[in-house]
Amino acid sequence: MSRVDSLAGRGPHERVYVTGSTADGRTTVTFGDGVHGARLPSGHENVRARYRFGTGKAANVGPERITQAVTRPLGVTGVTNPLPATGGADADGPALTRRTVPLAVSALDRLVSLRDYEDFSRSRAGVGRASARRVFDGKREVLHVTVAGVDDIPIDADSDLLRSLRASLLDHGDPRLPVRVEPRELVLLVVSAKVKLLPDHAWEWVQPRIRQALLAELGYAGRELGQPAHLSEVLATAQSVPGVSHVDVDVFGGVPASVTPGETADLGDRLNPPAATVPARLAEHAEERYQVTDPDGETLTEIAVRNGISLTELLRLNPDITDTRRLPPGRAVFVHRGIRPAQLALLAPDIADTLILTEVR
Repeated sequence: MSRVDSLAGRGPHERVYVTGSTADGRTTVTFGDGVHGARLPSGHENVRARYRFGTGKAANVGPERITQAVTRPLGVTGVTNPLPATGGADADGPALTRRTVPLAVSALDRLVSLRDYEDFSRSRAGVGRASARRVFDGKREVLHVTVAGVDDIPIDADSDLLRSLRASLLDHGDPRLPVRVEPRELVLLVVSAKVKLLPDHAWEWVQPRIRQALLAELGYAGRELGQPAHLSEVLATAQSVPGVSHVDVDVFGGVPASVTPGETADLGDRLNPPAATVPARLAEHAEERYQVTDPDGETLTEIAVRNGISLTELLRLNPDITDTRRLPPGRAVFVHRGIRPAQLALLAPDIADTLILTEVR
């Protein structure tokens, strides 16, 4: 039998069916009634179905986590996944459907403005945030689209989701305009605060409500690409929780997920005192240089590791480097040259020690 979008207009002998979803996420299968589509033959156990399981957010497992095969062909003794699985998203609920359905029809398959590109991208399954900008990449102007997954699920840079989205944007947009699609750059917010309660309020009751309020305001639900986070948001949100007398924020800052090993040493100094604003940029062209400061010089491998890039990429960015020995002090080399995607600054509920609340007695 064949799956179709609708049974309307189908003849009584066409072996077709339609699928749907219930409010609790279950999938339904509807066959014809003998007028619109053929009826199933009478009897028991005469329908065989093949279906897939393990999809959605639950399928985003880390590397080396898949160790059991569903089927075992001859000669296969074991399986594993060397790379993490990314891009899986659960089915849209009623609230998300009400937001995404109008986006799919707003551009009418004709992408003209930047808003059209953003709406079209957000209507794709698995995409929760999208930002489109015209950016100069060093050679020409391109249309750059930054996307973030639903609930900030991880999306790999070479995933099928991004490749298919880019192909669709080229099909429905200006064919003369180059299009690049990249996943967001994450900035993790870090908050540590002391809270004084009003009399007759218990910490075990107030503390979860403060945490919930901060995650709602500064978590994924309350953030957009390129939206900065402000210390005033932390103070106002925590103060609004019943039972809170006053709040003293000790640490407030942002840690880029792309932080390199050489930048982790001074994170404590960068986060204290608390910043008034944690910036989050939109997509832009950037050129970044690294200057050798070691009196004994540094090798290319050391520079690549310190800046979190490969040696091949470092050599590509600096074609003038022909001597692979130690570079002398004061020598500057490019460590990035190109478009940086938009940033998403948020509190991550599943990362420990990024939100620390302490009661002041």
